[in-house]
Amino acid sequence: MGGRAGKIRLSVEAGGGGDEEPNDTPSKKTIDTEAAYQAVNQYFKQLQAEQLRALRKHHDEEIEAHEREINRHTESINRLKKRKNEISMAASSSSDVESFFR
Repeated sequence: MGGRAGKIRLSVEAGGGGDEEPNDTPSKKTIDTEAAYQAVNQYFKQLQAEQLRALRKHHDEEIEAHEREINRHTESINRLKKRKNEISMAASSSSDVESFFR
């Protein structure tokens, strides 16, 4: 809100013990709009902070899940490379045996 805040007059009927006469006027409360604005602003700042915390937590969880997947895939790659090397070693040694008998 720009500039100086004004005042809003709200009419609030006072609840009570029934001593009021029917023609009594309701009590008047003046609320400072700047204070109301500050309260609303603070509420939305807190809400935004909570949402950002939740978003950061979600992103951290997503990152951790992807890192676990990367580790799982890296282990699979290393295991396959090891098997490939074992097969290559076995194939080269079997070809040596075959050439020996020729």
